[in-house]
Amino acid sequence: MAAPFGSLLVHLAGILYGVVSALVYKKLDLRHHEETIFMEASLSMTFPWAAYYTSESLELSGIVTIMACGIVMAQYTRNNFSEEAVRLTAQAYKVVAMIAETYVFVYLGMAAFSFPIFRATGYKLFAVALGACFV
Repeated sequence: MAAPFGSLLVHLAGILYGVVSALVYKKLDLRHHEETIFMEASLSMTFPWAAYYTSESLELSGIVTIMACGIVMAQYTRNNFSEEAVRLTAQAYKVVAMIAETYVFVYLGMAAFSFPIFRATGYKLFAVALGACFV
């Protein structure tokens, strides 16, 4: 019985942070001030981060909360960005995504040879993975 309400709460938290971000951007009206482009970009990252930590503090799924917040921010908050800020935030999020992806693959690659469970199968696993890449 708690699972549906927890899921609803996760989505509502993300939606709430997304709506608050749209209202903050609309009220601050940063798009008409050219010198605040970096503030626009950095502020756009704080709302999903706050949504994530709020959800995690309630022991709910922070990833789903970020997704709900991002959907709302893409629809409503982006309209309050300047054109330069839209480009800057898109590039910044791409960089962060690439760093996170690289970290995950480096960690997985190191784990294949450092976990004790893979001691005997490390080279076999490497050979199979390399073969799968060539296929």
